[in-house]
Amino acid sequence: MTSSSNSLLYVAQLLIKLTQQSGTGVLTLSAGQKSWRFFFSEGILNYAVDEHHRMRRWQRLVTRYSLNMGVLTNAPICYSPWEYVLLCRGIRDGQIRIDQAAQAIARVVQEVLFTAASESKITARWDGKKEARLSLSSTVTQVGLNLEGLQKVLKSIRDLLRSWADIGLPFAHVNSGIGLTVTPGAASLKESTLLSLSALLNGTRSFWDVAQKLNQTPLAAARMLKHFDSRNILSFEPLQDSPQPPDLIIMKAASSMIGTGGGGNQAHGGMTIACIDDSPSVLNQMDRILAGMGCRSVGIREPILALPTLLNAQPDLIFLDLIMPVVTGYELCAQIRRASALKEVPVVVLTSNDGAFDRVRANLAGATDFMSKPVDILRVVSILKKYAKKKNNIESSPKIQMENLTLNHPEQAITESNR
Repeated sequence: MTSSSNSLLYVAQLLIKLTQQSGTGVLTLSAGQKSWRFFFSEGILNYAVDEHHRMRRWQRLVTRYSLNMGVLTNAPICYSPWEYVLLCRGIRDGQIRIDQAAQAIARVVQEVLFTAASESKITARWDGKKEARLSLSSTVTQVGLNLEGLQKVLKSIRDLLRSWADIGLPFAHVNSGIGLTVTPGAASLKESTLLSLSALLNGTRSFWDVAQKLNQTPLAAARMLKHFDSRNILSFEPLQDSPQPPDLIIMKAASSMIGTGGGGNQAHGGMTIACIDDSPSVLNQMDRILAGMGCRSVGIREPILALPTLLNAQPDLIFLDLIMPVVTGYELCAQIRRASALKEVPVVVLTSNDGAFDRVRANLAGATDFMSKPVDILRVVSILKKYAKKKNNIESSPKIQMENLTLNHPEQAITESNR
């Protein structure tokens, strides 16, 4: 059994185990300075990340599914991986179907796993904390590979590894720029074939790029590569990643976990955001979203306690429900504006009834902005970015508190998966 077969067996056992046990978190595989991350949510493999050629990999998805990046990047991204967030936005906006998104994720997982499995020695680390969950709120969730889909990808990688080994090329060449070197051995090729090859294999495309350009499976592309490599007409050169799209805004990772909920006084590096709503579900949802962005959340369910709580918390922004018992949002907004310490704080009204009359009445009471219910994470991010005192106040997903799980041998993975 080859070293790549051992590595694939080891990784396959880990991934299948996490799927079967409905794992939620991030599996990180490492080999020397290289690493690959696999994001799980309740047993679904949502996405895989390899920083090498990451933008090039995403650009292939954009091209294949004709995604409108201008629409997808209309709000900053505060959760990792950002590619998954963009795919979910594409589903929400009707740019891509759920089954197409699943196919796109399968392609990415295949690429990332192939590179990882080609290494001879791999270690694994699992972060199973609930904070690692992909919190995409009202965007589409649970898109990705279930056990059946994962098994199909693993089979395709096994076949591709065997085919690549049969070619006899270094595995690193899979991400190299493939060029054409005309030699005497190519004289038997037709001139038209050489011309088409020269346009395709011009040193600017990797193996994965070529496979997509030809609309072939990676396995079929590998067989074609073997045919031409046997004629000694191919060259392989280092290939740079594609540039990041200028309108893609990815928030920086938080430096520490932020304390949230109930107006706690834990130190924090982000904004303090208050949310006043008599609905526990709305408060919990806002708390999760704000925590993911590195903000301190102050949830207030009782409107009669709102003003003293706000004066104590000194929030940077207030979300305020309009329809509440005892004290309405209109009345509370007017009280906030009469308090000198709060009169300059932006107040964003939450409303299920987005009528013109409500807007006018809320504006007269001192509201700054409006956000329709149900709560949408993309809209929350847009609001916070709009009113942030400093752009860097809005953080990314909370820092993951890692649980150590180091598995260095495939035999150990097999043994544990059978317990």
